[in-house]
This record gives sequence, C-alpha cells and structure tokens, in this order.
Amino acid sequence: MAAIVTSRPSLLAATGPYGTTHKAPSGALTIATGGTAQQLCASMEIVNGIYIENPLTPADQGVSPAEPLVVSATDPTCAYPGKSLKLQPGDFVNFAMPPDNAIYVVAPTTGHAFSAFLY
Repeated sequence: MAAIVTSRPSLLAATGPYGTTHKAPSGALTIATGGTAQQLCASMEIVNGIYIENPLTPADQGVSPAEPLVVSATDPTCAYPGKSLKLQPGDFVNFAMPPDNAIYVVAPTTGHAFSAFLY
C-alpha cells in the first residue's frame, strides 16, 4: 500500500469524512516500550472510525532501520500472526466503523513514531 500521509500534527485538525473533525487518540503516538503492546485508544473514543499509519522512512519513524507496526482491534497483546494487522513501513489501516474494542499497537523499538487520528 502506498502511504498517504506521514506524521504531521496538522492532520489532527483537518476535516474528515462527512464534515467530521479529526482528533488525536488518547494514547501516545510513539511506542513506550519496544515489544510491549500499548492501548492507543478506548473503543468509546472512536465516533466514526480511526486511521493509523506506519511512516515509510526511518526518519519519520524515529528508528533505524524502518520497521513494522502491529495493530489490533481485538487482541491487547497484538499477537502476530493472529487477530492483528502488520503494517509494513508506508502501510496504513482505516477502520471506517468504530470497532467494539480498544485499539492496541506494538513495534519492536521504543520511540517508534506513527500517525493516527480519530474521526
């Protein structure tokens, strides 16, 4: 998949689908502890959907080399393979409907940055 955006704070104030406003999720947009899954947002935070992107370059991720980001809307451990999605550098996922669960993310390296916004 081609990257549409990179980590840019200006996205958080942009207008989204159907006139909704983008906002940042409550969780951090960097991995706190490499290899340990963390909650990005609670299910009740998501009104219409959530967009998550793993930046393409090591500079945008803040780690070297660029690495995958694992995302899950069902598994708090982000076990992969399993019920999780592995986003390679430059990949994104858009949950266009609110999931019934919180969203969790994990990457191998502490400080790995990524983009996400709720709409």
